[in-house]
Amino acid sequence: MNGILLIARHEIKLIAREPRFLILFMIMPLFLGISQIALLLMHSIGNLEIATTLRLIGLLVSSSCLTLSADSFAGERERRSLETLLCLPLSSRQIFFGKILGILPLPLLSAWLIQGTILCLAKSELADVYYYQLLLEAVLLTPIFAFFIVTVSTWISAISKTVRTATQASSFILILALGLCLSVLSLPSMNKRNLFLLLSALTIGGITSVWRGSRAFDKPWGKTGR
Repeated sequence: MNGILLIARHEIKLIAREPRFLILFMIMPLFLGISQIALLLMHSIGNLEIATTLRLIGLLVSSSCLTLSADSFAGERERRSLETLLCLPLSSRQIFFGKILGILPLPLLSAWLIQGTILCLAKSELADVYYYQLLLEAVLLTPIFAFFIVTVSTWISAISKTVRTATQASSFILILALGLCLSVLSLPSMNKRNLFLLLSALTIGGITSVWRGSRAFDKPWGKTGR
């Protein structure tokens, strides 16, 4: 666990040293949050609009971390620091988990902060049953989608030679995932079963990416006992 936290701190420091990543990451959450909160304060909007807003915030803010995760390993490779990272007395699994842990809280907490603010402001306009349904969606959909995007993009970064390649490949997966989520969530008959199937698919995709990504840098001497 200490090794994972060490890599997570390393990743956070790298992100803090690159203002362009932080600027790109913060533009979308701030714009979405301020615009939607202002809309709620100035006008009374319906249940469907509030639900759509919460879902879009969860998906889009989670997506904004793609540049961070695409840089996780490919950026280390371009900066010629990957070999140094791999020489640490840590397993590839610890390094991969540490990278994810250093990135995942950023989009998750940002999305939850905006969604929580909107839900608090809109509580008086929503029926209790619908309010708690939206709250449950925010609690489940946002972290699972963020987990999927971060793990897939980090895995792609681990097997890519450049940040550009990792970003392009991750963006393609992101477009497919967003299309799937928006299609399911916009169904007139969208129910708990459809939501469960969507969350299950994203979870399986994320777990598969963790399994594949954590084996991307398996050291050959790990099998020989060196």
